[in-house]
Amino acid sequence: MAVAKYSRGIIVDQNNKPIFNVKIYEDSIESKDRSISNAKGEFEILDGVCGEIVLQYVTPDGEIYTRKYDRKYIPEVIKLNYKNKSE
Repeated sequence: MAVAKYSRGIIVDQNNKPIFNVKIYEDSIESKDRSISNAKGEFEILDGVCGEIVLQYVTPDGEIYTRKYDRKYIPEVIKLNYKNKSE
């Protein structure tokens, strides 16, 4: 019997509003996307053997923001402050 383990979370902006269409990759953005956040900002990704995941968000005006997390320490709530480039 095989058992799959999933990591789940929600992605929000600086105002705690859900962000949808954030792509989640294993290891690097060159790899195939594994999940995309839904309209509520929620995502689910099957735990694999990779060391990290990469979130990529493209704003309506075409700006691209990425954030990396160790696979073992993915927060349940991820805040993307995409209006402030210093983060």
